[in-house]
Amino acid sequence: MNQVPEIDAKELQQLISNNTKITLIDVRTPREWKQTGVIPGSVLLSMDELANKLQNGFDSQLRDKPSIIFVCNSGNRSYNVTNYFVNKLNIKATNLRGGVIAWHRIGGRFEQI
Repeated sequence: MNQVPEIDAKELQQLISNNTKITLIDVRTPREWKQTGVIPGSVLLSMDELANKLQNGFDSQLRDKPSIIFVCNSGNRSYNVTNYFVNKLNIKATNLRGGVIAWHRIGGRFEQI
């Protein structure tokens, strides 16, 4: 089993500042998105929605995406999703360690939805 790649919030902030092409996927629930907002540029795809899409071949659409980074509230759910992508689907992906909590701690910007 491969180790799950992770970045911290400062590294993500640097990628965004440098306009690096990333695909940031927020796997929290719609309720969480509304409560705290989302990191700008995030694709909003709850874990339930992601599971449904994967059953319909969504993983093939993600294979060509640059730098997939999964995010959740604290980093636990997104870690599990990243682990699945890396070790089961063989798709390069990275987890945002600490999730939006860590993003908030460094003063990261949020968009309200």
